[in-house]
Amino acid sequence: MKSLFNDYWMFAALIGFSIWQPLLDVFSRSIEFFVAWRLSGYEIFALVFVSYFIVPAFFVALLCLTKKLNKGFGGFIEFVLVFVFSCLIFLVSLPNADVLALELKILCCLAFSAITVFFYVKKTVFKQFLTYAGLLSILFPAMFFVSLYMGDFFKSTNDAKSVVSELKGPSNHPPVVLIVLDELSLISLLDGKGRLDKVRYPNIGRFAKDGVWYINAQSAGVHTTESVPALLSSTLKHELTLPNIANYPDNLFTLLSADFELYVSETGTQLCPESDCQDDLVPFNRKIKGVAFDFGLTYLHLVLPERIKAKLPSINHQLNDFGAFMTLDGRDVIGQRLNKHGDFIEKVRSRKGVATPFFYSHLLLPHYPWVLLPSGKQHTKKFKIEGLINEKWTGDSWQVTQGYQQHLLQTVFVDTLFGEIVSTLKEEGLYENSLIILTSDHGVGFSPGGYRRLSRKVYESLNSPVAKENFLSVPLIIKYPHSNKGEISYREASTLDILPTIADVVGKEIPFDVQGVSLLRPLKAKAENNMFPFVDSLPLKKKIALFGEGDIGNIFKVGDRFDVIGKKLTGSEKDSDLTGKVVISNLPDFNRVDKSSDFIPAKIEGQVLVEQDRRLFLALAVNDIVCAVSRVKLKLGEVANFSFLTQENCFIDGNNTLKVLEIINEKSPLQMVFDSRTTEEAARVQRSIFLKDGSVLRESREMLDGRVDHVSYDEEKGSLVVWGWAADIVSGETADYVLYRVGKKLFFGSQVDGERSGLAKHYKKDGLRYAGYGFSIPSHLVAGKEFEILWVSKEGKYGPLSLHKFNNISLDIEQKLSDKELPDVDEFGVMQQGFY
Repeated sequence: MKSLFNDYWMFAALIGFSIWQPLLDVFSRSIEFFVAWRLSGYEIFALVFVSYFIVPAFFVALLCLTKKLNKGFGGFIEFVLVFVFSCLIFLVSLPNADVLALELKILCCLAFSAITVFFYVKKTVFKQFLTYAGLLSILFPAMFFVSLYMGDFFKSTNDAKSVVSELKGPSNHPPVVLIVLDELSLISLLDGKGRLDKVRYPNIGRFAKDGVWYINAQSAGVHTTESVPALLSSTLKHELTLPNIANYPDNLFTLLSADFELYVSETGTQLCPESDCQDDLVPFNRKIKGVAFDFGLTYLHLVLPERIKAKLPSINHQLNDFGAFMTLDGRDVIGQRLNKHGDFIEKVRSRKGVATPFFYSHLLLPHYPWVLLPSGKQHTKKFKIEGLINEKWTGDSWQVTQGYQQHLLQTVFVDTLFGEIVSTLKEEGLYENSLIILTSDHGVGFSPGGYRRLSRKVYESLNSPVAKENFLSVPLIIKYPHSNKGEISYREASTLDILPTIADVVGKEIPFDVQGVSLLRPLKAKAENNMFPFVDSLPLKKKIALFGEGDIGNIFKVGDRFDVIGKKLTGSEKDSDLTGKVVISNLPDFNRVDKSSDFIPAKIEGQVLVEQDRRLFLALAVNDIVCAVSRVKLKLGEVANFSFLTQENCFIDGNNTLKVLEIINEKSPLQMVFDSRTTEEAARVQRSIFLKDGSVLRESREMLDGRVDHVSYDEEKGSLVVWGWAADIVSGETADYVLYRVGKKLFFGSQVDGERSGLAKHYKKDGLRYAGYGFSIPSHLVAGKEFEILWVSKEGKYGPLSLHKFNNISLDIEQKLSDKELPDVDEFGVMQQGFY
């Protein structure tokens, strides 16, 4: 029994220090995560308690069982577990995930784990130390629960709710509709004169004609868990206050619940009493699965290096449910948000009609990720925005501009969603007599070197008028019941004023203290404010300079030399010196465009493979019409990423051709860099080959067996005939395919699937039966030029096949073709078909 006791606490120490301590430390500083999952304090206690104490018991039981079946094997399993947990302890102990090179980090991890296993096996005192450490590890969950307690997570809500819910107001109140958008600053909606841009945002513009636009309105906070509770309670508390009903018992929901039927859709907060918002709860099994996945994903972000973490779903762009970012095309996270909007529309249509309705929707749009076109179709399968690292922009102004562009396009679609809400209210006969409020929780920043979003502490440290306009200036438009006279109010206003204004309109007395005031109360505006306050705004001037105003098409006309957009190519464009050094990552998407689907590959991404320092200006032509421009800063020996964003009308159904061209200057013609119609399959830089589909082949340090058996010139067909074989003789596994290189250009040769039964018989390996390859190369392409044949393995490795017996073949062909006219390059493009 003593042995089991010691084993249990030893594994409790290993698991506690390797997994639970780092995880609980992260989530003790982000307890709003649990609010977003609608977890009660007691559910969290049960989840952590069971996990913390049951997991070590599982491993001890596993060891007992294996040792009983086979003592030696059981001992081996024990050492493996100690080794693995020791390695994890080392990984989470590094102050920076990339403080060491990956190879050195692995070696250090293995060495640390080996030393730990040695002491575990040889030193009894070390096991005693682990036992005592396991007992002390109870402090980890204890400290976590203390942090929850300090955040009032366990506070009871029963008494708080009863204070206001019994106070009834008049029986003839108007319906109330409150729409809160997310991460939308007022600047995004304005034209060059500081007015609402009614061309880009027609639905919001029409709504403003029926209501009052409070042009000087500001959000109470700079991030969701601060600003939304302040809006709903008219009380701004410390930014770390948990956004639930326990900490905000006096709020809009509890105020109106006695007189209104509540139809609520919260995001990231939990201020509505469960008894009134049953349909907004999360099923228990969904909670458990979601929390478990989020815990696991967060742990991977803690222990993995940056280059691997970059391929994982993000954990920074929403409060919970990080698994929504898991799918490759990203439709889970966007689909969830659009489904929530659809559910809200359905709530309006299916209301019970007994009591006066109060509709509340906090829609997580146009919040990042910015992947939607004005039509609502998704333009990319990737969420990552170049230049955005941990919620802060790099100093690359072009990357910031492209992020801003995607935000504005998504905002145009949000205008459409708001139009659907207004249309539904009108269809249901609720629009005219309702109090309808449109606002946003906070803004968003687009300054090189600045923040996309930030905390209250960081915002106050900036003390900047620009930060105020970016993060606090939000739209606030109110349509009062039976009023359709649009006007602009220049009075000072805040989202803290929304609750008192609603109470004033519906005739409800507020039985608790509030920080806001009703916007119906007379308040003399300052004389100097009786103008459009954003006319001289630096952020607005910057936005107009970049994206213009009015026509949505102007959002696409951004960048150096955007005047070439719309130009038709002549077909006489000469090659740039970068030809063969550019690849498009998502090229296959353009061969099967379906304009009726919910995905249009309007964001074109690629890489420039260079060995020089320079700034490059690029144009993109789709079906020979220039549709977008971009630029990229090249650095010596590095792969540089670029992207374009085009309008939907650039594409046709089915196959589309893409051309990337270099813009030299205003007077020089465009020069061809990349043409999807050519058969060039890849570009090689140093020890890597970048394929047209975006995948990367790495040069192998080991040689694969194989050879070029035959190279001959077919004068009648004008081509070079090549065949041979490529495989690993020891394993009997064939190569996947072969490429051939002519000069600096790489082309597809053939799959490795030709029958070589003699080879299989000779080496007595049946897997070599189909190790052959064979293909032809147009003779004009190879004449007088250096060329080589490369094998490519199924694991993405490549290497050369010997051509030493045929060294002079290209010179012989050049001699034979010297008196003949070489075919046009386009003819070659028809002759040789690419394999992607």
